[in-house]
Amino acid sequence: MAIIDESEIACLREGIRPFSDIEWFACDLRGDIAAFVTAGFAAVPLCVFDQKLTFSDLHDKVHALPLLSEIEPVDENQGMNPSFVELAAKGLFVYDWNHRRAQYCPNHPYRLMTRPKRPLKITEVALEGQIPVLPLVFSEAKNVVIESMFTDLNIQLKKQNKTSLPTGMNTTT
Repeated sequence: MAIIDESEIACLREGIRPFSDIEWFACDLRGDIAAFVTAGFAAVPLCVFDQKLTFSDLHDKVHALPLLSEIEPVDENQGMNPSFVELAAKGLFVYDWNHRRAQYCPNHPYRLMTRPKRPLKITEVALEGQIPVLPLVFSEAKNVVIESMFTDLNIQLKKQNKTSLPTGMNTTT
């Protein structure tokens, strides 16, 4: 993944597509951690933007983790992406959001690409309270529809911003 630019994070929070994929992190009911890759268009829970650690700090902390696990690619075509492999080898489940239309599509899932054989627990990296807890178990979830779990999403902000602007103005230009 590219180095995180805080201006891109601000755009993503407002529902405006940034220039690159952004990774955000969450844990499941078992304390396993996953990376979610947005493709720039995916829904992201607003609570992700209210974390105590900045995106850059969290990104740096995760990418500095040592390799600790063998991996299992789930998607034979994309699961061997070097970024996905690295994260899974650090013990994270890796989900990617990708849609053929290259634009936001409501309820389109993040899909599991690669998984660790030995998941990293949130207690091992002192991230309790730093990342959201999703009401599921990653080892049992091939698809994650964020819109079904959260009502406050960055994508909804985009819709609200567009409707509140005078005619002819667009927040995405």
